[in-house]
Amino acid sequence: MAALTRAGPDGTTAGTLNKACAEHDLDERAWLDARLFLRNAGLARFKANR
Repeated sequence: MAALTRAGPDGTTAGTLNKACAEHDLDERAWLDARLFLRNAGLARFKANR
């Protein structure tokens, strides 16, 4: 969540999210699930690979 908050309106890259997940010992599936949840809740969007 902190990585997404820091991204702000410009967004972030998958690589940045992967790095943040690795720092917190989360696997790729965890951030994919979180991203899907946030998108479905209207709290995040996915555009142009960001």
